[in-house]
Amino acid sequence: MKKDKSFFSWLFAVIILSVLLILSIYLGVSGWYFSNDKKQVTDFQLGNNIEIDTYKNSANSVSLNLSGSFISGERLSQIVAIKNFEQEGDVYVRAKSFVYSSSNEFQPISLVTTENWVFNENDGYYYFKNPLAAQNKISLCSSVYLDEQYTLSSSRTYLITFLVETLSVDHTIDAFWGYNFIE
Repeated sequence: MKKDKSFFSWLFAVIILSVLLILSIYLGVSGWYFSNDKKQVTDFQLGNNIEIDTYKNSANSVSLNLSGSFISGERLSQIVAIKNFEQEGDVYVRAKSFVYSSSNEFQPISLVTTENWVFNENDGYYYFKNPLAAQNKISLCSSVYLDEQYTLSSSRTYLITFLVETLSVDHTIDAFWGYNFIE
């Protein structure tokens, strides 16, 4: 039985599309997107003041560019503000900061916090002692520094990420965050 030429065209198209699908899944899962240091850039630069907008029971993050020439232990000025955008309702706030590199390394970065923040060594979060009122803003830190035991490669670009989570005051903080910073 002789096959029609259109059968081979369809067979070729199906094979090519299957290979492209498999390749895209592999590259997506393997994190190939982050393998190039040059792609790790944001619009924000370390040293510029930033504001992170939050709503109740949510998480938000902002990432800043960091040159690998940053020296461990050196403090860099970085003002981070957090604003509760809710029209009504107070929220509890916790924040964390870390350095991320293209080789999937996470290194904690320390913050020189403003008043009323408590650091929990077990989870690496900074907790704001008081509820943040609706439409109000607080300052998280005035500067950041990488602990002495961590080093960065001067030939790489890194991202500093500030992660902020909120929880409405009608929730039990122990049940959700596992740490009671109010007592």
